[in-house]
Amino acid sequence: MPWGPDVETNLAISSANHLKVRFIQQSHSACKSLINATIKITLLLFIIDISISFCIHIILTG
Repeated sequence: MPWGPDVETNLAISSANHLKVRFIQQSHSACKSLINATIKITLLLFIIDISISFCIHIILTG
């Protein structure tokens, strides 16, 4: 017995919604990874800046 258009339409909508949810989940995961990487790089640059400033201070003050 073939499915009617309502069943096929509902199945298509359900599949599209599932794909939309998966895309949103993956997007959030990618954003979290990018934010974590940005925080780590910012912290590393801050530490490098402090280290350079300290070295310059030592050199200038003898």
